[in-house]
Amino acid sequence: MLIPAGQTSSFTLSPKVCSFNGFLCSQPATRVSVNVVSDALPIRAYEEVTNASALTLTLTGINVANTSDVISAALHYAIGPNSVVVSKNGSMVYASEFVNGAPTIAIFHVTATGLVADGTVTLPTTGMALPSLGSVGGSIELALTPDGSTLFATLNYSGPTVKQDAHWQNGTAPGFIFQVNLATDAAEALTGSVIANPSGVVVSPDGKRVYVATDDQSYILDFPVGTTALDTSNEITAGIVSNPHPGLAIDPAGTVLYIGNENAGSVTALTLSNLDHSTPVTQQSQIYGVAVSMDGSHLFFVNGSANTVSSYNPDGSGGVTQSAISGAIGLGISPNNTSLYVSQIATSSPNLTTILNPVVFTATPSTVTIDGGSGFGGSETVGNFVG
Repeated sequence: MLIPAGQTSSFTLSPKVCSFNGFLCSQPATRVSVNVVSDALPIRAYEEVTNASALTLTLTGINVANTSDVISAALHYAIGPNSVVVSKNGSMVYASEFVNGAPTIAIFHVTATGLVADGTVTLPTTGMALPSLGSVGGSIELALTPDGSTLFATLNYSGPTVKQDAHWQNGTAPGFIFQVNLATDAAEALTGSVIANPSGVVVSPDGKRVYVATDDQSYILDFPVGTTALDTSNEITAGIVSNPHPGLAIDPAGTVLYIGNENAGSVTALTLSNLDHSTPVTQQSQIYGVAVSMDGSHLFFVNGSANTVSSYNPDGSGGVTQSAISGAIGLGISPNNTSLYVSQIATSSPNLTTILNPVVFTATPSTVTIDGGSGFGGSETVGNFVG
């Protein structure tokens, strides 16, 4: 019997008493109840790492408590790193990849010392006019419900406009939103003309709603878990600027959605209960990754062209910046709120991940070498953190 890491399983033993020849047995009334608690797995920061010179794509997990403890597994090399999400107990990891051009989710079971491949889910694109990955770029972003039952994936192609179908917005780069039932590995594409250039995706902490950012569209999609068709009633337009929105984060209470506006250099704070909005952070440069501290007291974001990461209070005050983080792109924060991981794009060896202190943000950062050779560091999710 496999018991998920850190969880308790109970069962009852009913012993039998047999004679010496083993044929005459009786079952006494006494029964023994046993509780078994499996060892908790290390909390790890996971990211996909591309080594362009070696033509490899690797899923890498860094132990938050011991950065010299790194586990990894090979993925299919294609057009660059994508996204990783982790189940809340840290026992399962889901990584996006392209296998012979097909958008795919690789599933791994986590042990104390490694990653064990546990199958794949191919996202259903039969009958859809997909562009050639040789001429365009593509990305798959992931979000997982807190109970680990449903995985959401956004598929976004950039490049020349290709033939449209019911899943794509006319006149823009194509895109899809999928939901995957992880009990059956059944994946389906959501429908609706409002699905245009989907990028960042998050699930609310209560597991009831999904929020999807769109590139160069002036709305965010908001829909209940289980929805299969979207229309304009699922659009949030209040305060949303027409911009690429690669960074999307929700506070732990599920009350405020933070939206990075890449080219506008700002972050929009959207109160979900009444759609009140503000832009507490402005005049930055190329907002990429966005994250919120575990207590909701600080907002973090990457300034892409400036190679910096900033920390602000939610109202936009108290801004502090860590500079000289070359190629900074993705953010992930540990569940104990002690480490903020920055994934980085590297143009030469070595590939690094920078670790900042989210509480004492001015403390000297540390780095972890995650791959040799030139390549690209990818999107990152940390350990048991979901949402």
